[in-house]
Amino acid sequence: MMTITVDTNSINARNADADLNVLYSLQTEGKIKIVATERLLQETTGNARLKAESFEYVGEPFVLGVSPLGSVDLNRGGRLVSVEDLEDKPSFSTIAGILFPTTAMTALTLNQKNDVMHLLAHVFSNSEVFVTNDHDFLDDNRKGFGENYKKERFLKEFGIKVLLCRDFLVEIKKST
Repeated sequence: MMTITVDTNSINARNADADLNVLYSLQTEGKIKIVATERLLQETTGNARLKAESFEYVGEPFVLGVSPLGSVDLNRGGRLVSVEDLEDKPSFSTIAGILFPTTAMTALTLNQKNDVMHLLAHVFSNSEVFVTNDHDFLDDNRKGFGENYKKERFLKEFGIKVLLCRDFLVEIKKST
């Protein structure tokens, strides 16, 4: 069964997005497993929070200056990350540099930091695909990154595959 990590914008608390309804039905049918990152839980409230809590929880590595102390929920399956765990994993600054190459580390917004933490948790969860509807994770030359800048290529170096929900559904349909 394929495990996927979902972005906050992929929480469909009101069941209004047809693609997300299909995504959730794939989990109900046992074809995929959706996992929720710490950031997903931090960024949701109300019905969206309840939906996020219905997914298996995956913790995130602690990042100085970004992670709140005590945010790792060991009772829900979170884990503390040791230095050995980091040997083959990207750092916060590496992922931030890929996602936001024209933004200084000190100028990242809270949403940008959360995007980076979503991907770090994704890496540590060993999920196969990060599903989002946020184009910040994808190549977007409109933002001045340059015609040849390919976020996808750099993220793949760390085993990170990012797909829009509709693209994920097309891909999984081909494989089943």
